Amino acid sequence: FSPHITYDKRGSKTMYLTICSREICSFLNKKYNLPFGDKIKNNANFPKEIISNPVLIKTCLRGLNDTDGFMGKSGKSFKIAFSSSNPGLSNQFAESLVSLSIVKKCKPKENIELCNSKSINKFLKYIGSSNLRHIVRFKEFKKSGKLLYKKETKDYYNKYKNVSLPFLGP
Repeated sequence: FSPHITYDKRGSKTMYLTICSREICSFLNKKYNLPFGDKIKNNANFPKEIISNPVLIKTCLRGLNDTDGFMGKSGKSFKIAFSSSNPGLSNQFAESLVSLSIVKKCKPKENIELCNSKSINKFLKYIGSSNLRHIVRFKEFKKSGKLLYKKETKDYYNKYKNVSLPFLGP
């Protein structure tokens, strides 16, 4: 197998690590029942080994939110949101937030939003983020109440270049 790195073509600093390996895919399919191919089309779900382990479920939620989630300006407030076209992932994401006591209840649906400061602070304390854009937006909001647009966030990257990852706030 030959791993390679590609960069996002839209100008962001996002990198993708691609590993083409039948052996790795077969291992993940056999051990964790992860389907081959697209997670949306194949209705992938969290493996039971992840759901039953609090450390792994937190790591899984962090990864999903860092890649498919949103953290930042929503009108005049701050929110964390996760969206997936895979109803199974959305349901498991919502159920995990409840089981970890981040929220009291959460209806499984395509878009899951945390809008109040108590649930946002709990999410960041227990789940955290490894996405610098999310971290910058949250820290600047907490520090000054400023809600940054995506294009403004890049101006703050140097200020937070030494933040430890995963960031567990507040």
